[in-house]
Amino acid sequence: MLWLVPLPEQVTPDARATLVVFAAAVWLWVFSKVSDTFVALGAASVIVLIGVIDVDDLFAPLGDETVWLLIGAFIIASAVTSSGLAVRAAVALSVGVTSPRVLVHLLTLAVVCTAFAVPATSGRAALVLPVFLALTAVVPAWLSRILALALPSVVLFSAVASLIGAGAHLITDQILTGAGLPGFSFTRWMVLGLPLALVSSHLAAEIIVRALSTREQRNAELEITREALTRDIPLSTRLSSGEYRAVLILGVAILLWFTEGVHGIPPAMVAVLGALMITSPTWARRTSARR
Repeated sequence: MLWLVPLPEQVTPDARATLVVFAAAVWLWVFSKVSDTFVALGAASVIVLIGVIDVDDLFAPLGDETVWLLIGAFIIASAVTSSGLAVRAAVALSVGVTSPRVLVHLLTLAVVCTAFAVPATSGRAALVLPVFLALTAVVPAWLSRILALALPSVVLFSAVASLIGAGAHLITDQILTGAGLPGFSFTRWMVLGLPLALVSSHLAAEIIVRALSTREQRNAELEITREALTRDIPLSTRLSSGEYRAVLILGVAILLWFTEGVHGIPPAMVAVLGALMITSPTWARRTSARR
C-alpha cells in the first residue's frame, strides 16, 4: 500500500484497488499455505464486491453464471452433508413419532425444504441417503420399503419448488434470458413452484403408503428412540462448531438468494461467497480446534 502512494494522480482508484488486491494475492500465493485456488477466487470476489468489475466479467471467462451458481451451491451442500446435519434432522423429525403415515409425510416435507438448500436432484438424493439408512435400522421392513420408494420419488417431485432444485431450471432461465424474455428470480420461482411441489410430493407419498401397506400396518405404532437412531452414529446433544457454521452460512445464503431485489447481489455471487466462507482455512482450523 505504501508503494502505491506515490503513483501518479492519473491512476484511478479502481486501478489502485486492483493493484492492492493483486499484490495481496501474490503474497498469499508465495508465502502462505492457503490453497492457490482459494486465494484466486477470493481475490476475484473482492474485486467484484468493491465494484472494479461486474459479476458478468467474473463469470464470463469460465462459463455462464448459472454454472457458478451450481458449483457454489454444491460446495455448500457438501459441507452441510459432511457436518452431520442430515442425521441430526432425521433424529429431530422421527424421535417420538408413532404413526407410520405421519413419519412418511414429515420426511416428505423435510425433503421438499431441501430444494431450497441443495442444488439438483442428485445432490439432494445424496443428502437423503444417510437419513434413510439411519431410519431403516429402527422401522419395520415394510416401512423401509415404503421409504425406499417414497424418498427418491419426493426428491424428484419436489425439485420444482426451487430454482436450484434441478439443473434444468437454470438452463431454462438461461434460454429465456438469451431470447430476450424475462427470466426467473428465486422468489418468483418459489411462488410458482412451491405449491405444486408440496401437493405432488405429499400426494405421491400417500399413494405409495397406501399401495405398499395394509390398514393394520398403517395403524400400528412405531417406537423410534434417539438411542436406536444414533447407535452406530455418534451424535452429541448440542450442535457442533461445524454444524453451527454450516447452518449459519446456509441460512444467510438462502436469505440472500430470496432477497436479491433488495441488495442486488446475484445468486451466483452469493453461492461463490458462501463456498469461500464454508471452506475458509481459518474457520476450518478453529472448528477443528474446538472439536
